[in-house]
Amino acid sequence: MKFLKQFINGLRRPKLSDQNTSAHSEFLNLSDPKLIANFLEISKNLRPVCPLSTGGYLLLDHKDIREAFYNRSLCNQPSRFSVLSKRNQSKYVAASIAANIPPFLDSDRHTLIRRWLAISYANRLKSFNEKIESIADEILSSMVVGSEYLLVENMARRYSVEVMRTFLEIEFDDQQIKSYTSALFRLFAPAQSAIEFEKTEIALNDARQAILNTIGEEKYNGSLVTYMRENCPAALSGERYEEIIADNMLLLLADGVENVEAAIGSVLIQWYESDLRPSELTDSFVRKSIKRDTPGQTVPRICSETLRIAGEKINPGTPVFLSLSSANALAEKEDYSFGIGRHKCIGEKLAISMIYEFCRRLLQHDFTIDTSEIHYQAQFGHKWIRGVRIKIVSLLK
Repeated sequence: MKFLKQFINGLRRPKLSDQNTSAHSEFLNLSDPKLIANFLEISKNLRPVCPLSTGGYLLLDHKDIREAFYNRSLCNQPSRFSVLSKRNQSKYVAASIAANIPPFLDSDRHTLIRRWLAISYANRLKSFNEKIESIADEILSSMVVGSEYLLVENMARRYSVEVMRTFLEIEFDDQQIKSYTSALFRLFAPAQSAIEFEKTEIALNDARQAILNTIGEEKYNGSLVTYMRENCPAALSGERYEEIIADNMLLLLADGVENVEAAIGSVLIQWYESDLRPSELTDSFVRKSIKRDTPGQTVPRICSETLRIAGEKINPGTPVFLSLSSANALAEKEDYSFGIGRHKCIGEKLAISMIYEFCRRLLQHDFTIDTSEIHYQAQFGHKWIRGVRIKIVSLLK
């Protein structure tokens, strides 16, 4: 328990001398809803390398962030102090899952699993777009004229959960899915306590076992599971391969629910409040909206050797977070919303299709949006919209 309290996620707060705190006015708390809501405005007054209340640093300059994506001294693999360290695979479910999914892996294992997952995912996606459209139509057909809904919590969530349930062919109910996806995302943030970590452990174990039970059933040709088995690299055949399948399905599920539902809310708000609404929604408008208001605000790295970034000394084992929202705000042409290079999001194509199809169909109806109660979930490194209300005025313009 003492180990957990000190080293949850390997994000111990470095000693003050390590962080050169005299050069900084305060530590940022990336879970603070007020900071999440106003981050870009606040960040204008911050140094390009800013210390965090949880320990580690946040990179804000887009040039530093771009270099960091390609710097092999900034690793995906959790530090040796972390409960997610590979040495803890037999001790913690969280560490076992982290050892199987690309966001926590470095080469050569990262390359091996990422390539296998990308090929399987692409094959499954080829014939899936029509299903996305039909699910969007089904969800929107249930809307009642004159009724008011929570845009993200009711409508976008129902849709994103159903799309991912269909894509992965799992039969879990909505509450199960949200429990599983929330637990997966907690791996990317410093845990606040040992009790919180134990709750995450329970939820992750439940998620893995539920998916293992599902994929143990016979699947038809063309399912994601069959593609994953067909494309199994020989190097993985001697491992606990079914767990690797289950863990990567959980990764796809989490990303396809949490960030997508928030992005749908963001895109629709920007369309509704725009003085120059496009007559027809385009893929370009969706991408630009996501870039302006990125649901996934940061991605984590661990420093493996002493570095200097923007004049700041960063010691080995120190967490370094890359601010995708800051990079998007400062970079004119590049879009960091889904990562770049070898760490680019595998699920980007599916996510964009999901967001585009739902928003495009909703915009065929007349509705009003009320953002007077908008707020953001207190989720480290993410900007997940809550509290936005939508009222249906009439169906089919």
